Formats: sequence, structure tokens, C-alpha cells
Amino acid sequence: MRLTSKLTKSWKELDAFEPLVIEEIYRLSNSQDSSILELKKNKENGLDKLSRMELFEITRRLSWKEKVVNVDNKRNYPKREPINERLRNSEFLADSDLITIPPNENEPIHLTVLPTFKNWYALYLLKKNQKLEDLDLLHIENVYNTVLDIAERLQINPSTTVKIKLNQECRFPLLDEKCDGLLHSAEYRRDALTYLAQKDIITDVKVQYSEYGDNTVDVSLNLDKFQQFKNEIAKVYENKGKGGHSNNETFYTVAYNEMTGEILINDKVFKKTNLDSIVDNVFTFLNKNPNRKITISELKKATGKTIKDLPKVIENAGFTGNKLRAFFRVSKDAIFFRPQITKTDLEKRNITSLD
Repeated sequence: MRLTSKLTKSWKELDAFEPLVIEEIYRLSNSQDSSILELKKNKENGLDKLSRMELFEITRRLSWKEKVVNVDNKRNYPKREPINERLRNSEFLADSDLITIPPNENEPIHLTVLPTFKNWYALYLLKKNQKLEDLDLLHIENVYNTVLDIAERLQINPSTTVKIKLNQECRFPLLDEKCDGLLHSAEYRRDALTYLAQKDIITDVKVQYSEYGDNTVDVSLNLDKFQQFKNEIAKVYENKGKGGHSNNETFYTVAYNEMTGEILINDKVFKKTNLDSIVDNVFTFLNKNPNRKITISELKKATGKTIKDLPKVIENAGFTGNKLRAFFRVSKDAIFFRPQITKTDLEKRNITSLD
């Protein structure tokens, strides 16, 4: 059964009124002892621009979404009564025997505030007022790592929905230490996704579990907000790292996008490789096996390529001078690839900047 008045506003427009509804429920619950409230719309609370049905729909959604209030459907819905007195005592009535008595437009919405509401409201305020700058460096790294994973997928396939790994590979030093390999990476990934959802940067998250452990997450994006946030968190990360964490700050990163054949330095295209070339195959393997010594025999076996001069392969990829010293240790027999370079790493190598 539906209310007789209509929704004239879109759900997006109604979402803008939800904070006003929450504030009014909080005010009413503090001003009386009873948990049963009558939510009215007036100029003082800013709800006068809503129809009664629109106010009802907002409170009803708040009820099932957050489960901190109960809406009295019996009192809030229009009443159905017999069309005449003769039918009033009849046991069986057809729909045609009844008439809808709509509530007055100024009739309040009747609801009950649950005991969990005040704790929920305190958390709601915390989330609402939480600024990116207020997060510590670890959590900024965590959120930024997820943002970069999403951005990487968008390069390959621009879309409002992307698929990323639940078990993330950490680009940043503090996060990498806390993740302990992949042991806690999914836990931190969920924290980052929750934060992005609270900021309405992502609109939906669906975890796809696999029996082989390579679990993924389908992330639906608010693309405009995502692009703005990506730029914002890059600046915050840079400032936060310089503000007392400069030694652990990642100054430079190298990544390889095997779908496009692009070598990226700090997320910008540095070099593009040819499909199935030696450089393409070597960097595909190095990208998946960072921070360990890889022998030439292991590399040949993994790539299926004849590698006569390993240092020359890296040089052909554009890594010479300081870029080579920063990210690689390489000889004819082995290679060590480090994709993230901190200020401490640069100081140890006596490097002030890349060439």
C-alpha cells in the first residue's frame, strides 16, 4: 500500500536531506524521555521543503539501512476503511469495498528510537567530520594504496566498476610492514574500502571469494569524486611524509602494467615496451617478484627468453645512471629489483634526485 502524495525529488536529492532528518531525530530524542517520537517538518529543522511521503521514505530507509530507528508503518501509512457503515461489521471485504483515507500532509512521522541510536550517532559524527589529514601515515598509505590499485585498473579499462585484489600488494613501507607479506593485507584493504565508501568515493563493494584464495573485490565508483580524491590524497601523503616521517616516505615508485606494456615511475608513463619482447617479459616477472635476488637461470626459465646480457636489458628499458642505482642491483648473473625508494634509500646511495 502506498502513500497518496508522490515523490517529486530524486533519491539523490532526498539523500541531501538525510543529515537534517538525523539531526532532528537526535534533537527530539534528547528533548524528551520517551523513545517514541513525532517527526514533523517545519522551517526550523529545514524539512519543510519535503512532502510527507518524502520524509517518510527517508526515515524508512534510515530504519532498514542503519537499524537505529523503527518506523511505525501502521500509523504512518494511509488508512483503509469501508466505504459505508453497512460494510463496517462485514467479515469479508473486497478491495472495492474499501476507501483510502490519506493522512494529513502535516501529520508527523511516528517512529521509535532504539537504544543503539546515540552510540551510532556519535560514530556518525566522527565519520562525517573525519578529514583525510587527520589520519596517521599508515592509514593514509593504506587508502592511497587502494586508490592507486583502482587507478591502475581504470587505465586498462575505464569504467564505473573495477575489479581489484582483496589481498593487496603494498607499495608503501609502513603498510608493507603491517601487512606482513599478504597475512593482513585483506584486513587493511577492507579498512580502506570502508573509508572510501564513507566519503561516497565508492558506492558499492562486492567481495568475490575464490576456492584458490585469489579473492577479488568489485568496486563501483563515483568517478568525479574518485579523480578529485586521488589528487587530494597524493598531496596529503606527500605533506604527511615530510611532516616527521620523511625517512620512511616513498619518494619514487616503479610499476609495470603488463596489459599496456608501460613502465610507470610515480604513476607516470616512463617507457613503453613491445609485446613479448625480452624487456616486456623480464619486467612482467620482476613486477611480480620484487625485493629479492633473482638469478639469470630463474629469469630465463620464467620468461622463456634467451637473455645474453641482463644489464643491457635493464638499460634498454631506460634505467641508467641514478635511475638504475635507485631501483636495481644487476649483474650478468643476477638482479635485485626494488620498486619503492624512500628518502633513506636515496641517502644511502648518495642520490639527490633521479636523472
